[in-house]
Amino acid sequence: MRESGVRVVFSPERPRQPRSRTDLRRTRNHSNVATNERTSNVGRTAQSEIAKARHLNGDLTAHLRMRMPNEDRLKRTSIVFAMLADRQRLKIVLALTAAEELCVGEVAHVLGTSASVASHHLRKLRDLGILEDRGAGKFAYYRLRQRSVARVAVTALDAARI
Repeated sequence: MRESGVRVVFSPERPRQPRSRTDLRRTRNHSNVATNERTSNVGRTAQSEIAKARHLNGDLTAHLRMRMPNEDRLKRTSIVFAMLADRQRLKIVLALTAAEELCVGEVAHVLGTSASVASHHLRKLRDLGILEDRGAGKFAYYRLRQRSVARVAVTALDAARI
């Protein structure tokens, strides 16, 4: 038996497959009594038809695929976002955005941590190519090598206010 809208269309019966409790609960909770259609599938039909048409056409997907950056660039970008996910490193980038350059002790003071912790984070940022350092006697001074990372950090900070 097949149901279409309110009208019932009979067809040869197939043996019923046993349903799990989850499937029974899902069907019972998500069916529209008036049309006997599952409410969760109402919008999916139109979306799947559009997706099929685009996929069969291939123009959109081919265009999007050509615009994707290469894997190496995606990997480097994800590393930058992972670096910005750490609060201490984000603070360092923001501090170096405001100041031209800072020594390890100044960064430690800004972070409120020890010089060894600050040095560890600075070394990670330097190894990623985000910072560059210069030695001046006993002190190591760090500055931003990539200003674009600072712009991303400031933009993300502004977006977090929403």
